[in-house]
Amino acid sequence: VLNHTANDTPWLDEHPDAGYTTLNSPHLQAALALDDAVLAMSAEVAEGKHAPYATSRMDTVAAVDAVVDLVRESLRTDARWRLWEFYVCDVGREAAAIERAAAGGKLLRGVRGDVPVREVTQAQVDELARALTREAVFNDGSGGRFAVRVRHGKALAVLARFLVDRGIL
Repeated sequence: VLNHTANDTPWLDEHPDAGYTTLNSPHLQAALALDDAVLAMSAEVAEGKHAPYATSRMDTVAAVDAVVDLVRESLRTDARWRLWEFYVCDVGREAAAIERAAAGGKLLRGVRGDVPVREVTQAQVDELARALTREAVFNDGSGGRFAVRVRHGKALAVLARFLVDRGIL
């Protein structure tokens, strides 16, 4: 497969399976979203939508720096792009699934309600987060948004171990 060829190359018409798409290479979805965002911002700059901070006239270092700053800030904060979604889990989906898994098991039976939350330190919470990340969090390989998932049973086991070790369960 050629890594670099023009999108209008006759060779690709004859061998469409040789091209990269988000269907045959789903890991490229984030790259496509980034390309789309940069293309849209480029058009906005050319149309003058970000003047006077960024203009289509790129004749000074300051002008280039302004566009770079615009792209950097827009990719980080502009709700249209939401690129961060490629690197996180859907918290609501995963929390609901863990709650369902916990309700079906024995984990929550016997939790002592008299143990104050203040007995769990920030360092312990950080330790729990590291253990959950290491043992129960994975990328589902879809390449899409919210592709980070949680192995619910494993997460419950890690949580149970945490609670037992601290005398909460």
